[in-house]
Amino acid sequence: MKTQFKYILMAATTAVLSVVTISCNEDGLDDLKGIYPAPSQATVTGASLSDKAKEGNLRTFSLAFTSSEGASINVVLTCNDFYLKSNTYTLKSATEAKNGNMIAGISTVNGSAITDGSLVLEQNGDNYTVKKSVLFTADGKAYTVTGKFLMSFEPDDPTAINILKSVQDNGNGTVTVTFSTGGYTEEFDMNTYQMVYTGEGNDLQIIFNLPDGKLHEGTYAPGTGYVAGYTFMNDAYEIWGIPAFEDYAGSLWYTIANGAKTPTLVTTGDIVVKKDGPMYTILLDQGKGGVYAQFQGSMGDLDPDGGSGNVEMMKNCLGVTNWASFGWGVNFIDIVLANGDVQANYNPETQQ
Repeated sequence: MKTQFKYILMAATTAVLSVVTISCNEDGLDDLKGIYPAPSQATVTGASLSDKAKEGNLRTFSLAFTSSEGASINVVLTCNDFYLKSNTYTLKSATEAKNGNMIAGISTVNGSAITDGSLVLEQNGDNYTVKKSVLFTADGKAYTVTGKFLMSFEPDDPTAINILKSVQDNGNGTVTVTFSTGGYTEEFDMNTYQMVYTGEGNDLQIIFNLPDGKLHEGTYAPGTGYVAGYTFMNDAYEIWGIPAFEDYAGSLWYTIANGAKTPTLVTTGDIVVKKDGPMYTILLDQGKGGVYAQFQGSMGDLDPDGGSGNVEMMKNCLGVTNWASFGWGVNFIDIVLANGDVQANYNPETQQ
């Protein structure tokens, strides 16, 4: 009798535990949110750019992907350059989006808004790879996205450097030409003995190697030292193979901002020089992520067809004293001011 009662008690206990267990599991299911089925595969086979916009340094790219499974994927991605770079593009609202985000609300899969996940892009030139990415949508579905596509991006209009600041004959077959975007002022502070910069802009200094002293049409490639042919220099003033002045060591791109003037040495890219009568077009194109700047204007006595009158050479004028001490006989020319006036007979020693 005791044995029979023991089995009845055990059965009752098991039943109670089962009810408790079932009740707990049911409550857990009721509380769970965002339950997705197994992800569907979406293999990207192509992409098209439906829109591109720029606000400040931030650009938004609207991409439409096609997939071999038929999924329609439309994403809006943000980047701080004119092309999409390798990045993990994470979901953010339009008001929060910065470099490397995917805009929520307007990024969709099969018409349903993407609510979670990220898109991983790997870029190599115009070749893009979608690394394994998982996207979740508002209709309760999930998608694993992979694949490859080809896409080229046109750069923004080149930075306009329409001010010819100066041309300097270095006396060794090279000529230093400095252009500017304007947009800033600079003056020497007699108290600190430093230049003071206000505003923002860019300068481009190019050291051309010109065997005949004239700037001819052609493609000028980077060169080290004083090499012949169509070249621009990237390490002009040297003493025993060492640049004499680090900040003025060759062809340079200057950025003026926040009260400072910062140089970047130009060592890659091409400078394409074209000419239509007295008007030159000089384009520096370093490709994706580099300097893209263009000058349009006349080049004075560097013009092989006759000077335009904007710049006149100053003959037999030695450079500043400390340059002459290095044995450099440097000829200077007039300075063309931002307003187009010519400051004639510029004396580098007195700066007048």
